[in-house]
Amino acid sequence: MTRSAVTASQDAARLRLFSLQEIPPPRGMALEAIRILGDDRVDLGEVVALIEKSPEFASRILRCANSAYYGCHRRVASVREAVIRVLGLSMTKSLILATALADSFDLSCQGFSRERFWFGSVACAHLCQDLADSLQTPEKPAPAVAYTAGLLHNLGLLALVHTFPDLMEQALSRPRGGDSSSAAIEAATGLSPAQAGEWLARRWGFPEDLARAMASHGVPDYRGPRWPLVRLVGLAAPIADGLFTANPPKASPATLPGDFLHTGDVGAAVARLTQQVDELLDLAHLLANNNQ
Repeated sequence: MTRSAVTASQDAARLRLFSLQEIPPPRGMALEAIRILGDDRVDLGEVVALIEKSPEFASRILRCANSAYYGCHRRVASVREAVIRVLGLSMTKSLILATALADSFDLSCQGFSRERFWFGSVACAHLCQDLADSLQTPEKPAPAVAYTAGLLHNLGLLALVHTFPDLMEQALSRPRGGDSSSAAIEAATGLSPAQAGEWLARRWGFPEDLARAMASHGVPDYRGPRWPLVRLVGLAAPIADGLFTANPPKASPATLPGDFLHTGDVGAAVARLTQQVDELLDLAHLLANNNQ
């Protein structure tokens, strides 16, 4: 490719990034939720207080706690009861963040599976949280940070679906052969989900940990800032998506350097997550419906 062609390609990418500015940023409560839920020291009381400040959050949490998915024998009437007795902290975080982001995106693009997206996001979050303490690195991400990074790692995909629905419909419906979905999307839109995600994360003021994970989790040998978290998300994301299609990739010593993670720890975490697949599928359906 000539220098002029490269410059033209870069200019086109910048123009497409500029188009993402049309996506409204999360409102104040949504940003507060992202900040609080990424803090490993947050306790249930703080989460309940956050939810109770927002009628939208509160109604969504109560509706989910009383849904058939959870099968409660008596109606849950308070946010505190819903969080402590029914949902638990991790599930509550997923529901709040999904609610916080719901109004920012139009996901009516044909070919885009909201259930697959949310399954991959929540499964990735659970796997990252489970493995955070098993990292062999001198510095480890806090489990709550790992959970949030896993949950939001593919946010750029939502941005592209919202901004370029026609192009994304073509990319998602095209037979890929040996091509990855990310490569097909970049070929169609001029942007990868990672590029869109990093741009959005920085524009919306997300913490640096989240921005780095969104930008670089697809780089196999990444060793830049926050590399343990970035590599953890990069390991978990394809496994999580593979569980949706019942074909998760296996980690091998060749893909896991000794200073990062042991294959036995990964295998045990994947086995635990596999036992929850049916529950995660139900939750993905719930989250997908929340975002229609």
